[in-house]
Amino acid sequence: MSSNLMLGVWVSAVLNGYTLEALGMASFETIPAWFSFSCLALALISFVIFPLNIYIFLMSIFFLSSLLWQIFWP
Repeated sequence: MSSNLMLGVWVSAVLNGYTLEALGMASFETIPAWFSFSCLALALISFVIFPLNIYIFLMSIFFLSSLLWQIFWP
């Protein structure tokens, strides 16, 4: 995995985590680790298959996953 991809994943995960925390849409204590890792894996696999802007794509994945989390696990 290239260093740019790893940096993009790390920055996106941190920014989205703090953004969702600030908006009250998610909490680091309430979302299980397996759910976060599965969303991250899905984003990485999709990025390999369909090369897109890694930052925008990961942001959309994290926001969508947090919305689904709030709907199905209130």
